[in-house]
Amino acid sequence: MAPGCTAAQPTRLGGPIFGSPDSRSLDALIGVQTTDAAGHAVDLTGAPHAPGCTYIQRVNPSLPATGSATGGTRTWGGICMSGKITEVFIEVCPKAPSGVTDKPRYGEAAHYFQPVTVGAGNQVLESGSTSPSEGA
Repeated sequence: MAPGCTAAQPTRLGGPIFGSPDSRSLDALIGVQTTDAAGHAVDLTGAPHAPGCTYIQRVNPSLPATGSATGGTRTWGGICMSGKITEVFIEVCPKAPSGVTDKPRYGEAAHYFQPVTVGAGNQVLESGSTSPSEGA
């Protein structure tokens, strides 16, 4: 079981979030769809869910679209989810403080068909892979 999670939701998901190639903190919206071993969309508890995002997080909503070298968080997630979840689909959209998608400096990113290790802390890395770790 991942640290901070429960037996009902033993798997943790999260990871680093920063602009490339300048490593600045950025304002971003992260959308996650979670699926079970049969490929069905499920919510964070493992119950059936309509296809689409089952978890959405916005990080650094007050940062400018150019990002920040000194402020803001550089991680997202830390969510606990059901042991039924074996795969995630993640989309990341850079935002301006107004909430409008703003791609001139940082483009969108997507991580599809990302396997997760049940009962572990899974970090989605900037390379597009997942890595079980205790820090996610």
